[in-house]
Amino acid sequence: PALEQVGCVIFDELHERSLQADLGLALVLDCQRHLRPDLRVLVMSATLDTAAVARLLGSDAVISAPGLSHPVETRYLPRPTDEYPDRLATAAVHRGLAEETGDILVFLPGAGEIRRVAGALGETELPRGTRVLPLHGDLSQDEQDRAIAPGLPGERKVVLATNIAETSLTIEG
Repeated sequence: PALEQVGCVIFDELHERSLQADLGLALVLDCQRHLRPDLRVLVMSATLDTAAVARLLGSDAVISAPGLSHPVETRYLPRPTDEYPDRLATAAVHRGLAEETGDILVFLPGAGEIRRVAGALGETELPRGTRVLPLHGDLSQDEQDRAIAPGLPGERKVVLATNIAETSLTIEG
């Protein structure tokens, strides 16, 4: 209960706020304050306001490591009420392939939606050298690795992913 055998508790990606992470941090800080002043807390994030977090932790120790920033453009398409979401996603992928170069990452709510959109894309004519790759937690490690790995020369990837790829992974390309 007092984390007797623990020297340090690490919170990674704390910017991904959740009830569990917030409660966990609150409990660890309470434990540190009342039971274990020797307990260390390490918070990591690429996007947090470090000064605010340092104040919360009662510390001014901040380690900063500059990283690479890649441009991301988010586009929202109007959603007609008479279209199924998988048809809308399929049309958006075709539009992206026609209007842009490079790979496409599509976020979908779950594995079922990924399967439906992959099936719909498989029934359409995609540009030569385009590979559709699903990415969700129910896939084998090899299947997930294929979606994350860089594409072959001359190949374009369309990765259909759950939100696991939004915060927890880096997809080459």
